[in-house]
Amino acid sequence: MKCWLGFACILFVATAGAQELYLPLNTGWQFQRVGEAGWWPAQVPGVVQADLVRNGLAPDPFKATNIDSLQWVENEDWVYRCSLFAGDTLFEHDHLDLVFKGLDTFAEVYLNDSLLGKADNMFRTWEWPVRSLLKRGANELKVIFRSPIREGGKLRDAYGIQLPHDSDPSGVSPYIRKAAYQFGWDFCPRLVTSGMWQGVELRGWSGDRILRAGAFQLDHQGQLMASCAVQTTGECDSVTMLHVRLGEQHQIIMRPPRHSKDLIRFMLDSADLWTPDHPRTLPLEVKLYRGSVLLGSTLQEVGFRTVVLDQSTDATGKAFTFNVNGKQIFIKGCNMVPPDMMPGPGSAQRWVGLVSRMQDAGMNMVRLWAGGVYPPEEFLHACDTAGILLWQDVMVGNLGPFDDRAFEKNIGHEVVEQYKRISLHPCLA
Repeated sequence: MKCWLGFACILFVATAGAQELYLPLNTGWQFQRVGEAGWWPAQVPGVVQADLVRNGLAPDPFKATNIDSLQWVENEDWVYRCSLFAGDTLFEHDHLDLVFKGLDTFAEVYLNDSLLGKADNMFRTWEWPVRSLLKRGANELKVIFRSPIREGGKLRDAYGIQLPHDSDPSGVSPYIRKAAYQFGWDFCPRLVTSGMWQGVELRGWSGDRILRAGAFQLDHQGQLMASCAVQTTGECDSVTMLHVRLGEQHQIIMRPPRHSKDLIRFMLDSADLWTPDHPRTLPLEVKLYRGSVLLGSTLQEVGFRTVVLDQSTDATGKAFTFNVNGKQIFIKGCNMVPPDMMPGPGSAQRWVGLVSRMQDAGMNMVRLWAGGVYPPEEFLHACDTAGILLWQDVMVGNLGPFDDRAFEKNIGHEVVEQYKRISLHPCLA
């Protein structure tokens, strides 16, 4: 059950220069039902239903009517644990953060029996600083998943009104920030999951780190330009330097202490523009230095285009036309639901496989339906390179208590996080 934080030699290379460090914590997990004895091996990313099937504790839900035999899982609490080892060199970083990229859905996270925090949204990243709690040597990380049905029932009772709940007999789905299709839909059975459905990692950094880097098209006095935006934590109390590369162009920016935001402009040519029939992308690389020490870096493909929805009116009615870089595009596409009932290993490949099928069918747009989940990075990159425009719904496929302040704040954090991530891709229409 050990989830090692890296070998000493790896940690030395990563921390000697104070460079940002990412250590995956996806192995060595065990799980059990709360209140029962015995532990079973678990897979992360994954969900409890898949772990039960893998260990022979439940039948395959996709055979015959076995799905009915897993409905009890949603009413139980589950606990996952992992033993991890922290060497001395890890503590050379000023900051150590535990990052959960997806917790489904009501979870309590403990490190060495200290509560780090609680999660209540499947669609958000959850992270906590752990340097003060992490011990040299062995540590125990534990995540308790509470029944989404019971927790959802508490939220409904507190709200005081039963909202419409479609095919969900429990009636709790409108109150939960969770994929609506899991409660049953016209294309899939009910399977309400719990678990670490996306990866876990430990992040170490010192001084400053890159939070976000992206680029967008800019028309400046008739000149086509790219504006590259870089945001860092701004915590460094000394001068830092950015080295930014877009394609073959380079710029170096000196930054004063506590500086956090920069806009760097590059020249563009019309041949650099992204369109569905010419999905041109350029590499954007950002490196952050303090003196000669590399603090962190990012590398991604970016594209430049304008997308406008023309809804002008004429004698026959109202238009609904997409213009890309000023040209009308005849839209050919589909509506897409998640490719998995139980996300886990291989899920990203299935998302990417659907992009290939869209391309084979001559499509140039896909709408991601509001009752599923937000797409993985692999899917977005595949759409970028295949020239598939993305119509991205917010995950509100069922009515929610939008006049409830806590619910509104929760979904607000979700939308901001997802927009910052997805908007970096040229495919987003």
